[in-house]
Amino acid sequence: MTPLSAYLLLSSFLFAIGLAGALTRRNGIMVLIGIELMLNAGNLNFIAFWRFGPNPRVAEKTPRAAGRRLRCCGFSGLGVWIQRG
Repeated sequence: MTPLSAYLLLSSFLFAIGLAGALTRRNGIMVLIGIELMLNAGNLNFIAFWRFGPNPRVAEKTPRAAGRRLRCCGFSGLGVWIQRG
């Protein structure tokens, strides 16, 4: 079984890549992809802590709720980008 530290390390790399992409790119799509990477890193943290928590059945809906938040943020960002274009 993969340890929790491996998931957290992967999540930190994803977040760092996403942050660098969001701050250094001028293209709107690339900035949104960077933001999506950062949000996916947060979602990976949710799932990792849920999996390695003391009672994984308690927070069963947390990953699904995080996925819904990510989709809402992505769609709202896409809508703003289309209106400005």
